[in-house]
Amino acid sequence: MTKSKNFFERLSITQELTISVIAVIFLMISLLGFIVAKALIKNNEEKIAWQKKSNLQIAISLLSDPIWTVDTNNIKNAAATFVKEDNQIIAVRVLDEYGDNLVESRDPSVNGSEFKELLKSKNRFIDAGDIKRNNEKIGSIEFIYSTQKFNDELTLLIIKLGLSFFVVGLGFGSIILWRLKKTITEPVNRIVEMSEKIAEGNYQFQVEEEYVLEFQQITDASNAAIRAINERDLELKRQIAKAEQATVAKSNFVSTMSHEIRTPLNAIIGLTELTLDSDLTTDQRDNLETAKLSADSLLSIINDILDFSKIEAGKLELEAMDFDIVEVLQECEKILALSARKKNIVLSSSFTMDENYVFKGDPFRVKQILLNLINNAIKFTSEGGEVHVRLDVLDRINRGALVRFEIQDNGIGIDKNKMDNLFEAFSQEDQSTTRKFGGTGLGLSISKKLIDLMGGVIGVESKVDVGSTFWFQIRLKEGR
Repeated sequence: MTKSKNFFERLSITQELTISVIAVIFLMISLLGFIVAKALIKNNEEKIAWQKKSNLQIAISLLSDPIWTVDTNNIKNAAATFVKEDNQIIAVRVLDEYGDNLVESRDPSVNGSEFKELLKSKNRFIDAGDIKRNNEKIGSIEFIYSTQKFNDELTLLIIKLGLSFFVVGLGFGSIILWRLKKTITEPVNRIVEMSEKIAEGNYQFQVEEEYVLEFQQITDASNAAIRAINERDLELKRQIAKAEQATVAKSNFVSTMSHEIRTPLNAIIGLTELTLDSDLTTDQRDNLETAKLSADSLLSIINDILDFSKIEAGKLELEAMDFDIVEVLQECEKILALSARKKNIVLSSSFTMDENYVFKGDPFRVKQILLNLINNAIKFTSEGGEVHVRLDVLDRINRGALVRFEIQDNGIGIDKNKMDNLFEAFSQEDQSTTRKFGGTGLGLSISKKLIDLMGGVIGVESKVDVGSTFWFQIRLKEGR
């Protein structure tokens, strides 16, 4: 029975690319519109704040003498100067020292209503201040501001900007889609055609060269396969050599692809972190934090695959530098402290204080091993449990030392019958473990291979429902 496909699974690569580009353009337009609107609103708020302060100062200067002499005409003329569109003031009222109305001046659009009734409309607010003479209050003035015109202009501006951004985005999107068609869609279609010919048993052709590196690698591999099929009458030794060559090419391809994916993924994580530092709504922040968590998980998987492929290809080289191994352990504790707190797990460590812990070796790979093992301990320990890391220096011989780490937890434990393949690639205790706790099954395999490269050994002691203790020993030279 064929499994029914959802909407996205039924789309062609061209349709998926088109939807993705349109979605990115829409998000960019929305973000730019939001930024522009926030900037304009903030600018108007600052403008009104300045106007409020300035208008009160001007009012005191213009009205102190007329109010003192009860010169109604001058009071009225002075009040009228404030009712201007660029001031965003629609009404002004001048009161005497007892709060009685002396003069009102309004914009013609708001005539016919009580002064206080004007505030019932949206986008309006009142500002008031005392008018003094010789530090004695002789009256007061009230301004009613309206931001309606600004809001209307802002809406129109956002629409214009949105249309402009849309047109520009449409142009860029068209260029990007055209470029993607040339670099992805068309090569993929040619590869599909090649596959169909091979499925029909037609091997009398050569695939055209591609100018995109990744597709050129596929083309080269495909042409090599076709030539191999046409030359299947050659001796077995040549066939084995070609198989080994294909294995190396595969490892190189995985390594290259991991690098190509990791570079833009780091950019996505960095930009997400920068965006999280800005003003966001709760929903926006939740979405971005979820996106960052997913990107971090994907980057971790890619790094594991890259390390595994390097080790398999024999291209991984260890560094040799002086480092404090206690500092490495403490850095691991800091990195994983949040994961432990989320599960209410007590994460602790112990080591002898009077030892010299400066060694020469590769601190980054030691840190990677510790992170893998401690993270696994946290992952497979229930809430409220404990994870303890112990560091010991077993012996010091010829300016070198045998260093031992033990990572102990009281988690779910491991069945003895399933320990034999525990350190093999893509291996976990069983499929239910993968579904429940996640992971690629590469962490322990990579850790073992790194420890092997350091001339060390790794092991585990475990009991189901009691817990596990993973340990490893490596010999390091003493540092300076």
